[in-house]
Amino acid sequence: MKLLLVSFFIILLTGCSSKKEITNFKITSFDKIDGFYEDNLTYAFEVFKKNCEKSKRFDYLKNVCAKSEAQTNAYKFFTENFTPYLIIDDKGNSIGETTGYYEPVLNGSLTKNHKYKYPIYEMPKSKDIGTRAQINSQNDFKAICYVSNETDLYLLHLQGSGKIKIDENNTLNLVYAGNNGKKYNSVGKYMIKKDYIKSYKATIQGMKKFLDENPKKVSEILNQNERYVFFKVIGKKPVGSLGVELTPKRSIAVDTNYIKLGLPVFLHTKNPISNKDIKKIVIANDRGVDIKGKVRADYFWGSGSEALKYAGRMKEKSRLIVLMPK
Repeated sequence: MKLLLVSFFIILLTGCSSKKEITNFKITSFDKIDGFYEDNLTYAFEVFKKNCEKSKRFDYLKNVCAKSEAQTNAYKFFTENFTPYLIIDDKGNSIGETTGYYEPVLNGSLTKNHKYKYPIYEMPKSKDIGTRAQINSQNDFKAICYVSNETDLYLLHLQGSGKIKIDENNTLNLVYAGNNGKKYNSVGKYMIKKDYIKSYKATIQGMKKFLDENPKKVSEILNQNERYVFFKVIGKKPVGSLGVELTPKRSIAVDTNYIKLGLPVFLHTKNPISNKDIKKIVIANDRGVDIKGKVRADYFWGSGSEALKYAGRMKEKSRLIVLMPK
């Protein structure tokens, strides 16, 4: 059957009708999704059910989450309860971009000293907070702990969550608590513009290498991004915007103007190192400040240096097929 192009409103899901919530879908079938039957659907089903702990509060997922409790066959669950739609942009293109993110793991101290001198701050009560440069110069906010490298701290800000290892028996799990309300600017674009790095080296690894080798330029570069992120301590693993622990390689951050939290999405993209296909069901359980657009996702690789190896290099073409509850 020829694919039918349909354009309809997210009002079907949320009851809203603002223009920015219009998105485009191209109806398809599970038989036409390359890699669907080869995916570990049982594991994808378990991840979906875990996310239902929070997503069942949404009207558009309430019924299907209830059905998941009684279902044991993952294949039947997805094919009988969802309709797949290929997401396309305003020009009809189905190819978008998927980047990667991860959870940093840093060493730190509860007290400031000559090694650990860069603070991780709690969210202040004041609404007039200032820019990144002003915050760094004021030094009068409440610190959760301190880390040893300003660039690593900045990467923690970008990722929005992380672990700080105080000692062998004490690790702080940090999650996003808020920001200073200032504009987000890409320091990578600034570094390319200033010819500090070439565009093909504008990965997390490439930027960090330059900053570590040029400490006198760190403040100049990082302060281009006026936005500053504050954190809070929780007792859980990394948690996304949905409020559920992120599942490595099964969670994505999306632009929630177009893809609503909790929805399963079939992602088709590439591993940035091996160049092998990634074709699997993931859950849209997070959002990101720099994740904008319809055919756009940020793929969660997990925690620590191994996850960074992939997340820092990922900038791949991709297709997104959202599974809409019937």
